[in-house]
Amino acid sequence: MDFCKDYSLPDWRAGFEQRKTSVSQLPYEEYTGPMEKSASDANNYRLIRLPNNLVVMCVQDTQTETAAAALSVDVGSNMDPVELQGLAHFLEHMLFMVNRELCAVDSEFKGLLNNDFWRSSQLARKLSNPEHPFSKFLVGNIESLKQSAKDNGLDLHEELLNFYNKYYSSDIMKLVVCGNHSLDRLVEWAASKFSDIKSNGDNVQRIFDHPLSAENLGKAMYVETIDDEHTINITFPVPYTKAMYRHDPFAYIAHLIGHGGQGSIKANLRNQGWAANLSASANTDENKGFAEFSIYINSAPEGLEHYVDVLHAVFAYVQMLVASGPQEWIYLEIATLRRIMFDSRKKPTALACVLNYLHLIHNEYVAPEHILSKDSMYETFSYGDILHCLSFINPNNFRVFLGTAKHKSVDCSEIEPYFGTRYHVDRISSDLLIGLASDATHIKGLCLPERNVFMPNDFTVKSANMLGAAAVLRPTLLKLNDNFELWFKQDDQFATLKGSIMLGIKLPTANTSPIKNVMSIMYCNLLDSRLRGGLCDAKYAGLSFQ
Repeated sequence: MDFCKDYSLPDWRAGFEQRKTSVSQLPYEEYTGPMEKSASDANNYRLIRLPNNLVVMCVQDTQTETAAAALSVDVGSNMDPVELQGLAHFLEHMLFMVNRELCAVDSEFKGLLNNDFWRSSQLARKLSNPEHPFSKFLVGNIESLKQSAKDNGLDLHEELLNFYNKYYSSDIMKLVVCGNHSLDRLVEWAASKFSDIKSNGDNVQRIFDHPLSAENLGKAMYVETIDDEHTINITFPVPYTKAMYRHDPFAYIAHLIGHGGQGSIKANLRNQGWAANLSASANTDENKGFAEFSIYINSAPEGLEHYVDVLHAVFAYVQMLVASGPQEWIYLEIATLRRIMFDSRKKPTALACVLNYLHLIHNEYVAPEHILSKDSMYETFSYGDILHCLSFINPNNFRVFLGTAKHKSVDCSEIEPYFGTRYHVDRISSDLLIGLASDATHIKGLCLPERNVFMPNDFTVKSANMLGAAAVLRPTLLKLNDNFELWFKQDDQFATLKGSIMLGIKLPTANTSPIKNVMSIMYCNLLDSRLRGGLCDAKYAGLSFQ
C-alpha cells in the first residue's frame, strides 16, 4: 500500500519583506501577507525570519502580566546513533556537565518505569521494524548512553559535541516570544539575542517509509500493565496526511469511529458490557513522515475476553462506512464545529501560547497565513481522499495490543529490555482475518449518526452591541414558585459564542445517613453515564456538562 506521498510544501519565501529593527537597525524579514485570526483573538502578531534563517513568531498580548519564550530544534530520537540511544534527550539536558546530566536523564527514565503509557509506547517501538529509526529507545539511560559508549569504544562527550555541531543549527530552529510589550520591542529582542546562532544548514534526514512492515502486522500483543486497567488498542499504518490539514480525512473517520451515539461502535460495546469508552485518532503530528490510526478502547474485563467480538464490531462498522460512502453533511458538521471552537477559543496563558505556536510553525506543511488557524478552518469536502484513507482501516493492515495487569489465557514470558514490560505475541489466525473481512451485516444496529439537531446555524453574538455599556451585575429572576426558580444573566462583557446553564436539584435526605449518601453518589454517577450517551450530539456541537 502507498503509505507516503511527497506533498509539495508551501512557499515560506513568498510574502516576506526586508526590514530593520527600530532601535539597533538589525536586519530581518517580515511576513506581510494575511493571517487568519479567531474572531475572539485580541493579540497582535508578527512573523519574521532572521538573517540566519531562524523563524520567529512575536505575540503581543496587552492583557498578560507575564512573558514567555520557547525555542526548539527540529531534531530528536530518530537521529540518535544506534550505539547511543537517547543522545538527543541527553543533549536537551546539558552539553558539558556530562556525568551530572547522565544521572538526570537516568533519573527521568526511572521515574517513568511504572508509567503504562511510556511502557506501552516503548513496547510498540520494539515490536516495529528494527531497521527503522522509530524502533530506537526514546528516553535513554545510563546503560544506553555511558555503558553503550564504552562497549563500542566511543567517547560520549565527543559524540555529544558531534551531534550538537551537526544539528544545533538555526535553520531547523523556531522561536516564539509573547509579552505585553510592543511588537517592535519583541522583534528587537529576538533579533539582538538570536541572530548570532550559527547556521549549519538542515541536516535532518526525512523519513517517509513506515516503521510497521507486513511482518509487524496481523498480530495480537498481550501486555501486562502496572495499573489495574483493561485496554484494547487497535493500530493501523496509514498515509501521512499532514499536508491535508484543511480537509483532514482522518478527522472525518475518527469522528465517526469514535462517535458515542446510537448505532456507534461505542454504543454497541457498552450495550454488551464490554467497554466503558472508545476513542479514535491519527497521530499525524507526532512523527515526521509516517502516521498511525489508533482505536483505543477502555475495556471491561469481559471485553478483553471477547476481544475477537470487539474486532468484529469494529470492522463491521468500517464496512458500513465504506458501503455508505463519505457524507458531505457530516463533514460540514465537523467543519462548523471547528469554526465555532476557533472563533470562541479561550485566551491561553503566555506559556501555553508560545508552546502552541512553536508546534505549529515547526509544521513545514502549514502555510504562513494558516499558522493561527491551521486545522480549525476546513475547506473543500474530498470524497476521494476520505475513501482512500478509509481503505487502510482493514483487517489486513492492523495489529492489536491487549493490556491488563494479568492475562488469564497466555503467559507473558517475553520482557521488553528497557522498561521490563512483560508481553506475549500471537499471530492472528488467517481464519479470523478472513472472518473480519467477510460480510458483517449480521451485526445489527450499526449505522451512521443522525443529523445533529444541536448544531447551530446562527453565529450572531447577541450581546455584541452591549460592549462598553455599564455592566449589569445582577441576574434577572424570570420565574419563581414553591418548587422552582429561574434566573438569567445576559453576557455583556465578553461577546463570545458561549453560554452556561447551571441546574441545581436539592436532595434533602442525601446526607442523612451513610447509606443514603452512597446512594446519592451512585445516582449521580448513573445520571452522568446516561446523559453522556443521550447528549452525545450536544457534546459534539460544543456543549459540555458535568
